[in-house]
Amino acid sequence: MKFKTPGISIIIFFCVELSSLTFAQVGNVSLRSYPFLNLSKNKIVFYGKSQQKFKNAFQKLSEADSAKGKQFTIFHLGDSHIQADFFPDVVRKKMQTEFPGKNGGRGFIFPYSIAKSYQPKNYSVSFSGEWAHATNIQAQPAEELGLAGMCVATQSQEATIAFSLANDPLVQYSFNKLRIFLSDTGNTYKIKIDTSMRSVRAVKDSGFVDVLFGGYRNDASVTFLREADTGKVILYGFIPQSDSGGVIYGSAGVTGASVTSFLKCNLLEAQLRVLHPDMLIISLGTNDASGKGFSMVNFESVFGTLLKRVRNVLPETAILLTAPGDSNRRRRKPNPNNKKAEESIFSVAEENDTAVWDFYAVMGGARSIKKWFKSGLSSRDRVHLTKRGYELQGTLLYDALMGSYQKLK
Repeated sequence: MKFKTPGISIIIFFCVELSSLTFAQVGNVSLRSYPFLNLSKNKIVFYGKSQQKFKNAFQKLSEADSAKGKQFTIFHLGDSHIQADFFPDVVRKKMQTEFPGKNGGRGFIFPYSIAKSYQPKNYSVSFSGEWAHATNIQAQPAEELGLAGMCVATQSQEATIAFSLANDPLVQYSFNKLRIFLSDTGNTYKIKIDTSMRSVRAVKDSGFVDVLFGGYRNDASVTFLREADTGKVILYGFIPQSDSGGVIYGSAGVTGASVTSFLKCNLLEAQLRVLHPDMLIISLGTNDASGKGFSMVNFESVFGTLLKRVRNVLPETAILLTAPGDSNRRRRKPNPNNKKAEESIFSVAEENDTAVWDFYAVMGGARSIKKWFKSGLSSRDRVHLTKRGYELQGTLLYDALMGSYQKLK
């Protein structure tokens, strides 16, 4: 039982010029309350064919119609700034709530808690059975990895993963389909959904199983039953899906991940091909630039390799790179490599026909993290942001995307 992944579309009539962005709001606070922001830089910079790809994407976005079931898919890939989902969640909710009917779904999720890592707060996970995990920050991951940069695996006779999408005052996520990215190494497991056996056995090497429900829901329980003495199930993530139109905005991140970390993900291309996002946002570079031995040449080389792999399977997707923000080393020592990482990302974008959102410049450039901290926007480590800081970052990216949307649509 397989279903073609629907494309995701968004109808947005938010007409905004870049000059008006100073009047945007973060909660009840105007962006004018943060004079250290460089709002003139809050725009998408296009290189080569990327502008046409974004124009095509924005056209699809403008034609989206929830009544017709048209959808627009975004996938946001990155490090710890993305794993917690504070930053992507702001962009997601703004896209899904600025206008009625644009909530297409939560998008890709991963059971981080089973991998002994922190879980986004907009969905919960529980499990039974024995589970091992692998992650791309390990020198030699024990399992093949995909777009999440992590996986969990079980050899238990019976093991269950259950998840529930949180009820939110702004958005309610429900789904009537569930895509499960997995590998059944011995083709020996049967999958049970809740109390029913209506799902099919995983087809070896297919990479995923689709389950169709009789109605809409916001939770599911997936049980893996082993029918032989050998084999194991490796789980790479879920996509709760619906038939309705709107924006689907999934995200995945790995704390401590660098660009090189994602080069270890051998299943990245295969899973991106299945996901087939209309827009891919990549937020990497913070960890690459954290060490004293940072090399712009090496960084540009590995980033270029990653983008070439992505382009091989997503030739028409609009790809946006976000420059890492300013940060400190050991809390108080400025990190000069952040500026180098920003410059390298522009070089990589130019060489690979992608677009850039320069968060480093927008947040105020060198040593701006000190001002963010004093304003309650940065955490004590001067690397990660507070919830309010990520809300600001998400608002800025949303405004930059909508500014380009208005100009290109």
